[in-house]
Amino acid sequence: MAICDFAEVFAVLLRYAVSLKKDELYSKILYSYYEFNGKLDIASEYTANKVRNRKKVLEREGRQFYSETENYTVLYDDLNERVLPYVSDKFGMCDEIRQLIISDGMNEADRDNLLKYYPNDENEITDFLTKIIIFSLNRPTKAGAESPSMSERINIPTISSCKYFCGREKELQAFSEMLEAEDKVFIYGVGGIGKSEFVKKFIKDNKSDFTNVLFITYADSLKNTIAGINFKGDKSDEVLENLYTQHMNYLRVMQNDTLIIIDNFDIVPEDDENFDDIMELNCKIIFTTRSHVGEDYAVFEMPDIERQYLFEIAEKLNVTDIEKDTLDKIFEALHNHTLACELILRLLKKSAFTADELLNKILNEHVGLDVSDKIRKDISATYYEHIHQLFRLFALTEEQKNIMRLLSLAPVEGIDDKYFMQLSGVSDMNAINELDDIGLVYYSEHIIRVHPLVGEVAAADFAPDMDNCNSFMDNLIDEFQHHLYTEKNYFRHATVLEIADRIVEFAAKNDIERYFYFLINVCPYAETFEDEHRMISYISEMEKYFDCISDNLSKAVYFMCMAAFAKIFNDDNAAAIKFTLTAQKLVPDVLSGNKEYSQREISLCYNICNNLGAFYLYNHENYNAKKFLAKSQQICERYKTPIEEFPALVNSLKKMEIIEKREMHLLK
Repeated sequence: MAICDFAEVFAVLLRYAVSLKKDELYSKILYSYYEFNGKLDIASEYTANKVRNRKKVLEREGRQFYSETENYTVLYDDLNERVLPYVSDKFGMCDEIRQLIISDGMNEADRDNLLKYYPNDENEITDFLTKIIIFSLNRPTKAGAESPSMSERINIPTISSCKYFCGREKELQAFSEMLEAEDKVFIYGVGGIGKSEFVKKFIKDNKSDFTNVLFITYADSLKNTIAGINFKGDKSDEVLENLYTQHMNYLRVMQNDTLIIIDNFDIVPEDDENFDDIMELNCKIIFTTRSHVGEDYAVFEMPDIERQYLFEIAEKLNVTDIEKDTLDKIFEALHNHTLACELILRLLKKSAFTADELLNKILNEHVGLDVSDKIRKDISATYYEHIHQLFRLFALTEEQKNIMRLLSLAPVEGIDDKYFMQLSGVSDMNAINELDDIGLVYYSEHIIRVHPLVGEVAAADFAPDMDNCNSFMDNLIDEFQHHLYTEKNYFRHATVLEIADRIVEFAAKNDIERYFYFLINVCPYAETFEDEHRMISYISEMEKYFDCISDNLSKAVYFMCMAAFAKIFNDDNAAAIKFTLTAQKLVPDVLSGNKEYSQREISLCYNICNNLGAFYLYNHENYNAKKFLAKSQQICERYKTPIEEFPALVNSLKKMEIIEKREMHLLK
């Protein structure tokens, strides 16, 4: 079915205005709009093919321009004077447009309204064509394929571009052309060069070209990233795999008038098992990355910012009392690194050092680099050194250092301020506001965020470990106990697990027992959401340190995690039983003797018995199932815990009762 959109109407005009070049015809049709905005050169430069192939539509401002009553005459005059003189068979053109209207699946009222203007003589042709073009500019860009509005299903986050953004005009134009030619583009560059802000500026300039724009931050895996999109109506009891499937099914409806940005995709694509799923989506996707993705993909490499724009940033930050020559030398010493230059400009406003003193320190006081595995391998050691130097020059207070240490463990997309206060024990936001003022932290609309490069350097410089993050980790472990699918837990779990991931990646393991205890708490939390990727990661970490652990109860939980993984993801009930029996040997039987047992021992013994009962029940080993379920019930009774508090046990006992009744019936 054809559709009466501007691409099709334009194609008809192309066939009849044979003496006009394609781009010339396009610029003549919309001459007044582009002249009014001073964009005639854009209208006549390689635009027609993009319009014809539906890779370019007139922006919203243009459609509004022609929707205004007073501009009807403007379009009428342009068509009459600039286009129709070049059309030889005007009625042939009108007939073809008439057939286009008839074959379009538009509603009957619109069809009748257009056809009533079909010309009876040549004087009526311009009026007919004017009405058709105004109508066509507001039609979907592709028959049956325009994206629905995401805002009906997704809570779209606000995209705010940096108010200090300067320059990059040539890069923005080149990138725009690449995105028109390619549906999937990687923006590659070192950390802190400005990739994310570049994309936000592109969105600000081109938002009207897209039906939807969705900006999301990569969270450990594409499965977690897509599942974590805030869809309206997502059920709080839905596991990660189901959320991913449901969200992907919706995204598959989107067409190339939808733009998705996946920020901080700092891995090699092939390392993410769901990468191919994402690449098969019909919408346009921009990835920002610090990783070399290879020659198989469209890559836009972000160059260093031109020096002149660093001076513009200085003006926007009101750093105007420094000699230009001195600033120029400072920028050169920092290798024009965008983030480092912005931070030094902020430092010049706050520091007691003069500009010459700061320049001397940058040039002569080199730091001893230790680019350990706390720093991602794709960060340039040169830029790392610059940020490290600036941390020292800012002369942060101990409170500020501690906040930076903890924020180095926060998700890249940021953390809610009240939730950060809850986890960190910080009593007020004074230090956060001070860090925001000097540019090390972004604090806006109750979200605290740290640039990834700053966060990683903070992790190296302020060395989070099991001691200096003690209370933070205690509060985090308390969060791991919230296994129930409450609404609050559902929306917090992504933040909690990303913090856990960064502890695994960045925190020093100076207390192995404590770190192992952290892992055996976070792994069951990930199990709650059936997060296979993270469970593999946490179990792998446990395996590294297992032989160093002296606490048998912690070892028992490790085996229970192994059992849960075998059952959930491999459907290997035999392995689940084997691992759980191994765990049982490490935990005392709390029903034997009169010894007083700790709450932890009681809980573990109960969970082991309950799990074994469920596993054996699933395996149709009814004798063993009954034995362990009975033991679970006895533990509840001895320690005066109502059985109703354990729905899994209640459910298993009901199944056991049905089986026994069936067996009794068969015996009769």
